[in-house]
Amino acid sequence: MNPLKPKTKLTTKIKIPQRILLTLTLILVLATAPVEAAITLDPTNPANFNSEGNQTITPGAVLTFTDQSIGDFALLFANDADAVPGVNLDVIATFQVLSTIPINADAGNRIVINDGLNKAAIAACVILNGVKGIGILSTGAASDPASYPVFVAVDWQAAPVTVRLRRYANGDAELVEVNGIAPSPRALLTVDRLPGPTRAGGTVELGTASPAAQCTVAYSAFRSERVAQPLPGNLSFTRLHLRDADSVDRIQFRADYTLGNGSDGINPGAEPIAIKLSTPAGGQFYPSPDFNPLSGFAVQGTAGKRRWTLNDSERARTGIERLVFDEDSNNSGSVFLRDFRANLADADFSTVNIEITVGTGAAADRLTGAAYLVQKPAGSGSWRLQTEP
Repeated sequence: MNPLKPKTKLTTKIKIPQRILLTLTLILVLATAPVEAAITLDPTNPANFNSEGNQTITPGAVLTFTDQSIGDFALLFANDADAVPGVNLDVIATFQVLSTIPINADAGNRIVINDGLNKAAIAACVILNGVKGIGILSTGAASDPASYPVFVAVDWQAAPVTVRLRRYANGDAELVEVNGIAPSPRALLTVDRLPGPTRAGGTVELGTASPAAQCTVAYSAFRSERVAQPLPGNLSFTRLHLRDADSVDRIQFRADYTLGNGSDGINPGAEPIAIKLSTPAGGQFYPSPDFNPLSGFAVQGTAGKRRWTLNDSERARTGIERLVFDEDSNNSGSVFLRDFRANLADADFSTVNIEITVGTGAAADRLTGAAYLVQKPAGSGSWRLQTEP
């Protein structure tokens, strides 16, 4: 006889009070809801991190990395399922450099979002032209000042500094906040200019990762945080001119847009706008320098049939001659942009990807589309949609 098999069948019905049923239902919903990976540092016990290097890491009220060696380092890294490509991920870190013997630009301390496959977003303490700050590392040696095309000045030695580093789903890296303030202009480095991965598998990392610079740094906080994806929508182009030979326009496009399912509509008069033009081979080419976000539109009409036009102060700041959003029914409409001041070098513009983001966070709308262009006339360096005369 199987001692685990009951001898009789239980048939008694048990009546469960409604209050308990609601509680059980809530527990079940919470238990089966999707869980997002998040890595949080406990400075007193960083047991969820792996260590690398032979220099000293001391837990406590703050977690202290003491790197006193040329040729060695101290680093902590943790596996993070959200660090892989295709996810918007932030790392938020609070630290203070207590001492440093830099090697050229490299002061020794860095935080990292490593996708483990293609690229790593690395924000490092650097000194450029005698000024302390945070730089995003591009390709090239970490000690070379030219390896930090993105730089935000902040004295990380005088007081603790809080940095929010974002790696976007498309691979771009940005310092979105330094001490709670968004840098202006944006501190963004496109994916094509980032270095390769630091190791296999998605990870977040912190510490004195430089094998050359000597550095002592104290971390009071470090965590990763998944960022809500904007709602996807589509752009369908009816006009796109680049470096137009028949006018003064450097960029002109018109596109019809359709917002994604679940969108509550757009309102450029109240929501920030970001525009990005790129090519598969060359990455982002407009705007350069990056003037995003745009926040200054005059509105005409009533809901369901509004027109938003970029105001004079934003036109003067950005150099855009005209930017207009028109609203139609069913979460659709059109957008028109004209810029005859942009500096566009001659390049292969046969495929242009355009991305427009309206709003921020989970309520944002992200409109994307690809346009296919040809040189007209051939060899002129002027480009238009294949369907345009």
